Amino acid sequence: MKRPAILALALYAAFLLGIAVWRPWATPAAPFSGRWELVPFTGTADLWRAGIVPFAFLFVGNVACFVPFGFGLPALTPLRRAVVPFCLLGSLLIEALQWAFGTGIPQVEDILLNTLGAALGYALFHAKFTSP
Repeated sequence: MKRPAILALALYAAFLLGIAVWRPWATPAAPFSGRWELVPFTGTADLWRAGIVPFAFLFVGNVACFVPFGFGLPALTPLRRAVVPFCLLGSLLIEALQWAFGTGIPQVEDILLNTLGAALGYALFHAKFTSP
């Protein structure tokens, strides 16, 4: 029963890495440039000024892309309370890979929004599978 769920989450993780890190359409940044956006939500504010579509795509997308991990991982491990911190580390890894490969500029807000998505997924799991 767990094997298909593990495979599904692994394929989803590979898909996320593909769109977040190894994206052929991205304009390469300078690898190892050291540029990180450490002030949360400055990029989101810029997107808001650019219009609702870019804002919704990145803001909602960053939250939504980690909901499946928050929902799926608790079913696979007895360490359910570790799911959200694990997802935070996964998001940090994605941002570090973007920096290392020069395919994006890591942003603290991405990590925060991804972690929020994992927490929402975990809350959905908890609401569905935990008895009152």
